[in-house]
Amino acid sequence: MTRWKVHGERSLHESDTVRLALADLELTDGTRGDHYIIRIPFQVVSLVLSDAEGRLLLIWRYRFITDQWCWDVPAGKVADGEDPTAAAARAAVDETGWQPTSVRLLGHYHPSPGISDQRVGVCVGTGAEQVAAANPNEVERLEWVTVDRVRDLIRDRQVDGFSLTSLLWALAE
Repeated sequence: MTRWKVHGERSLHESDTVRLALADLELTDGTRGDHYIIRIPFQVVSLVLSDAEGRLLLIWRYRFITDQWCWDVPAGKVADGEDPTAAAARAAVDETGWQPTSVRLLGHYHPSPGISDQRVGVCVGTGAEQVAAANPNEVERLEWVTVDRVRDLIRDRQVDGFSLTSLLWALAE
């Protein structure tokens, strides 16, 4: 098995949320060319939160980049040195006002490994207590949704982004 060879990488743009780079890449057959890379300098973590009845907490929100309304799960950045489960619980409270009783990490993945090094952690949480109001900048509305309805929303393409992966992973558990 042969890896592609990176002869160098230069930054085209940098900020605290993204870095766009251009890599000088050599493919297995010797072909050489440039390849753009989106570097994300932080990890993101999502939380699939269930209540005592087994319903899942979903957020209805507008995503301006894709110009669509969709159902999401709570998610946020993991701060330097922060445990991903603590970040997931914090994001749930910050976005929805619901505090999970327990949170565990299922694992990590890279959603677009052909173009980006972004790393996403997926957590599941159980039990929840409402400790604050939902953040109006993050949430149009909240719903505790049955698993059957979540499956319907997925089939109807109303769940997008890493929320889709998070829900599918949690449902596969």
